[in-house]
Amino acid sequence: MTLTYDQFIQFAQTFVDNNCFDFSPEEITETEPGIFSYLTCYRDSSNFKSHVTIEFHQLAGELRWKVHEGWEEAYQELEDLEVELFGPTVLPGGVGEPDRDRAYRVLQTIQNSIRAAEAGEIPFSQVFNRLDLRDCLPEHTVLATTWHIDDLDDELGCLNLSPDELFGHLQAMGLDEAACRAGWECISYESQEIRDQIEEG
Repeated sequence: MTLTYDQFIQFAQTFVDNNCFDFSPEEITETEPGIFSYLTCYRDSSNFKSHVTIEFHQLAGELRWKVHEGWEEAYQELEDLEVELFGPTVLPGGVGEPDRDRAYRVLQTIQNSIRAAEAGEIPFSQVFNRLDLRDCLPEHTVLATTWHIDDLDDELGCLNLSPDELFGHLQAMGLDEAACRAGWECISYESQEIRDQIEEG
């Protein structure tokens, strides 16, 4: 289902009203071209509150949200409200549209990155950095677990290396073998070995 900006307003206002807050449309911000965001709160039955960000991705015509405290009941309320207002977001028979969503997500990310590069905010070499590799795989592709430089930052940040320097050291280690092991377990197990090799080098 493709939603409109007016339906985003309707959804946000209804959620805010249901949680006994005041809706302020002037507080909607366009965080990136074509992505509109509204920050509000969820209130549970005990009057505890959690911030909630509601987003409208105009190109894909879809709503997304984040419950900052991660409360499951808040997510459930958001999902139920979307169905109540706009109907199920799946095709007849319960078949969803993950491939369509993935395609629009990649397109939106690429367009935003190109705009940022053309505006001089990022170099063109970073246009693809915001993409999730899993969103870009050809059909029927099986991907071995891989490392990303950010995955190691917490483990090795104490070495005060730039991402380029750290990546160079990791390449020199023969990272291909490590990439086929078990992701986070591999990172935790190997972090001391990596630290030792960098310090020795």
